[in-house]
Amino acid sequence: MGQLSQSIAATLFYVVVLLVPGYLMCWASRLKRNVFALAFGVSFSVAVLTQVVMRILGGSLRDWIWLYVGVVLCLVLSTLYLRHIREGRSRTIRTQSATLHKTSIGLIAIVFVFSIYHVICGAYTEIPSDFWARLGHVSDQVALIKSGNLQNAQSISHILDDSVYVPFLHGVIAETLNLLPINAVTEATLVTSLVFIIAIYYFSLKILATIRISTTRKVIVSCLAVLFSVIAFGISSFSYVRYYAYFPHILNMALMYATLTVVIDQLQRSKIEYPLIILSIIFFL
Repeated sequence: MGQLSQSIAATLFYVVVLLVPGYLMCWASRLKRNVFALAFGVSFSVAVLTQVVMRILGGSLRDWIWLYVGVVLCLVLSTLYLRHIREGRSRTIRTQSATLHKTSIGLIAIVFVFSIYHVICGAYTEIPSDFWARLGHVSDQVALIKSGNLQNAQSISHILDDSVYVPFLHGVIAETLNLLPINAVTEATLVTSLVFIIAIYYFSLKILATIRISTTRKVIVSCLAVLFSVIAFGISSFSYVRYYAYFPHILNMALMYATLTVVIDQLQRSKIEYPLIILSIIFFL
């Protein structure tokens, strides 16, 4: 496999793990609102919570994959079944095509511009970045994967250890594609950074939803929110999206924005949808 094909495969693998299971649930339920927030929230939660089960019970990578695929299939099939039951009682309201078109243009612009920037600059690995320590966590997970037995959690503190779950996902992708973890860093940080800034974009759109300005202006303001978050949000002189791109923190922050997007949407509506509230609680967990 050539370098370009490996890069494409790694990027697609991250997209599949972080977004596709949730998108399948949204498709199955015909949800049209907060699709990205729910897609990422569900996908990331499934990837982490299935690991929690394996850390408690023990098992191999193959056991986790079977559990992960089984949970995703159960969620999608149960969603299809529930949609079938409810289909005769309610109809999905279509989103106005003009609004969807304008927000999509903003999304495409963000993805395109940041992707070019990231490909040119690459991941932030310079000292004093903790990148190398995090890469060490990934290497530890790769060693456990190769040993055929995932490390059992000995206590609650081990279950809550953030140096395990996201590094495990990095390790799974690297091992599946037969790559050294360091050779997939650019692809990993591209996808995690994009997930983070897209979450900011849709969070900003949700905040602006009730303000009486045009959709075009809402898209522009949301794009500016992303821009300022990239260049100004961080610690000391370090940009958050650059410094934490390979860390679990950036996905946790994206999950926070996704959760707030769903919660704010429910507060703005006259009728609360309790399944979405339950999902929000799961996201927080």
